[in-house]
Amino acid sequence: MGYAISIVTLNRLPILEQVLTAVWETTRVEQPLIFVTDNGSDDGTPALLREWEREGRLRAWLLPENVGAAAGRNAHWAECIGHDTVKLDDKVKPLCAGWLTALKALSEQHHAIVGPAYDPTVRGMEIVAPCVPLHVRPRFSDGSPRWVG
Repeated sequence: MGYAISIVTLNRLPILEQVLTAVWETTRVEQPLIFVTDNGSDDGTPALLREWEREGRLRAWLLPENVGAAAGRNAHWAECIGHDTVKLDDKVKPLCAGWLTALKALSEQHHAIVGPAYDPTVRGMEIVAPCVPLHVRPRFSDGSPRWVG
């Protein structure tokens, strides 16, 4: 089983380009599948995603209009089945190599879903993800994960 990274975006071209570059550079060992859904951006994001897809760096879904984050993620979610998948916000830029493996190890150790902490009320700002995840949450009593982020 490999890794997958799931991102949904809307009109965040300058930050998204930095995020994708950071993801690409910090996950060379794990070589995850990177899935990005664009939710109808009009800021040049579709062109960037088409370019990266042509280069084989990611798989893009370009929606004609904003259908919301959940429906946007559903556009590519079937491709994530069978992979250890990280839902990454389109403004969270990983800092260090090995973060993906560290998240998986921490998740297995604590039986939890983990992720970086940030203030979701701050919009339009780049968030830098630390090398060590800050949230650890137990699973529900039925074993299903509690999502963070």
